[in-house]
Amino acid sequence: MKRKHWVGWAIVLLLSWSNQLYAVDKVDINTADAATLDQVMLGIGSKKAEAIVKYRQEHGVFTSLQDLEKVPGIGAKIVENNKDKLIVSVDVNKADVATLVKMLNGISTELATALVEHRTKQGAFKTVDEIAQVPGWTKEVLERNKERFTILPAVKPETAPK
Repeated sequence: MKRKHWVGWAIVLLLSWSNQLYAVDKVDINTADAATLDQVMLGIGSKKAEAIVKYRQEHGVFTSLQDLEKVPGIGAKIVENNKDKLIVSVDVNKADVATLVKMLNGISTELATALVEHRTKQGAFKTVDEIAQVPGWTKEVLERNKERFTILPAVKPETAPK
């Protein structure tokens, strides 16, 4: 009887570990490092992961998953195979109106303008929840786009890349 009990617990333990191994949140292609991209993305190795980061550093943030196809060695098939593992965020403290409209779900020019004007008058957002203070931004609009928002720390001039 003890052996059956022990085997049952071993199975439960193994199943819980396997769920933890495969439970991965979506990875943001605008903030992830090469090691993370290499680990999460199917069909790429460390060289392609490094190429993604290098492209982002040289050309700026990606505005869609399809922008990954601009990276040498990354084609439509790789993007398609990884679309459920990746997100593309926008830094709400740096994005202009056109970028906000392009990258966010259901955002009008008026809402994007209100966000930029609020940021200009009130200063940088410290948390995503502060966006709810922007006139016109309902809880629904905020929730629909919450995973797309990034608030990156400001880079001090002495540490900024040259």
